[in-house]
Amino acid sequence: MNTDMLGCYSFLYRLADDLDKLPEIYDLSSCTEEYLEIVKQEREALDRVIQLDRARWNTTPRLYENLIPVFEVLLVDHCNHNCAYCNHWSNIAPKHFYDYDNLIKDLERLSYLYDGKCAIKFMGGEPTLYPNLKEILKKSSKLFKYETQFLTNGIVLLNNIKEEDYSLFEVCKENNVYVEITKYPDIDYTPLEDTLKNFSIRMGYSFNFDTNIIERSTMQVHGVNINGNPEWKNRHLVCGNSNMTINMKDGKIYACPFKACLNIFIKYFGLEDKMKVTEEDYIDIYKVESSKEIAKFLTKGTPACQYCTGDTMFFSPENHPWRKTLKSITEWYDEKGLEESYKTYKFDILKKRLI
Repeated sequence: MNTDMLGCYSFLYRLADDLDKLPEIYDLSSCTEEYLEIVKQEREALDRVIQLDRARWNTTPRLYENLIPVFEVLLVDHCNHNCAYCNHWSNIAPKHFYDYDNLIKDLERLSYLYDGKCAIKFMGGEPTLYPNLKEILKKSSKLFKYETQFLTNGIVLLNNIKEEDYSLFEVCKENNVYVEITKYPDIDYTPLEDTLKNFSIRMGYSFNFDTNIIERSTMQVHGVNINGNPEWKNRHLVCGNSNMTINMKDGKIYACPFKACLNIFIKYFGLEDKMKVTEEDYIDIYKVESSKEIAKFLTKGTPACQYCTGDTMFFSPENHPWRKTLKSITEWYDEKGLEESYKTYKFDILKKRLI
């Protein structure tokens, strides 16, 4: 995400937070009706501005120097930590690896289409489970002009340190690979932090969406609407993932991980007769002639949006304390959560005007 955009959102959210705290600061019983009405309108207008600004970014093609697309390549479906509420459904995924030969071809094709001017972030599941990760990191760093990254829970890296196997760290150092860590409360990351520092490898922690803190003490529930919402077409305009967290899997590019991974959920719970991911939900990198085609595709909603209940600007999914999965469908599907999802006016923003 562009740093200017992050700064803009930071300001807007701080302002929204300030407005929400006004009742705690003032004795509202002493305020005039005019004052209370002004605050109400200001808060509503701010929500609208945030909504429209998100829509502007979600419909902006990722092609320019300040809008470098980051492709999250799903190396592995499964995971070795199995958190509840996983929004990639890695906790219920069968063991599956991106075919190595196809992956090399897909990365070469992507580099050709973008002339190397995009970034690659390897994800999963847990990408460090991928048998050929070191070779892939080397290849990616040569194909693309921007820093290669991978997101990890750190378990494999910590085991490598215990076994005094530093070969992956050496590859990261030699190829300028950035390591992003999701920090879980049941793991001591001190040895990993020290080792990355000793190898001069750039690293950072992913943030909780709800609290902006490093430790993943809570999990955001990304709900699924099994029956589908018939008024889905404008959902992508205020989505927190669409055209932001772009995914590539098996030569296909999706605007978000929800669509890229949804088949895992569908197959595990036997919902093929109710839900489906279609050819309209992705773009094949071998059926396009330029990056412009991909960029334009990513700015639009697709039919699988109908199954998504989360990541709109106004309906934030529930957050629960982090725990291991029970592999129950209730981790993602809850009838009571659908009520807010069906309020489509909250994301049908192009039919409204800001006064």
